[in-house]
Amino acid sequence: MVEALLGTGLPEREAAWACWTLVYFVLGLSQESKRLRSRPAMTSPVRSPPDTTPH
Repeated sequence: MVEALLGTGLPEREAAWACWTLVYFVLGLSQESKRLRSRPAMTSPVRSPPDTTPH
């Protein structure tokens, strides 16, 4: 990937920074996706308030 960025005319430092930024972004997305899949599904997005009326 760095070689491709260098081929566009970016200096080495900027190509390395762009590569690392993209890798960091993709790793963050994959961790977020994995975390969302590991959560149990909610049956209702809104919780009802507890029933406080006397019985």
